[in-house]
Amino acid sequence: MVIRLGHAASMLKAVRAHRWVTLLPTYVLDADDDSLRMIDVEGLDLHEPVVMVRRRDHVLSRFQEIAHERLTAALGSTTDNRGGNAV
Repeated sequence: MVIRLGHAASMLKAVRAHRWVTLLPTYVLDADDDSLRMIDVEGLDLHEPVVMVRRRDHVLSRFQEIAHERLTAALGSTTDNRGGNAV
């Protein structure tokens, strides 16, 4: 059975409460927390798309504009059929 939880805190809480196994990004793990252990899975190569969504009627702050421009430039961008950016 696979359950997908969208937020790292939710994943950690469920794993600890039910003694489940999970796949988490390494940045989620606290080096001082010994309740979980990391194992390497040889040959496992996981990727997940990053999607930027913004409302057309929302004006971005200067900071948001710069962040959007830099992320798009760094990661590349394609526009989906609804006008959104999939990065």
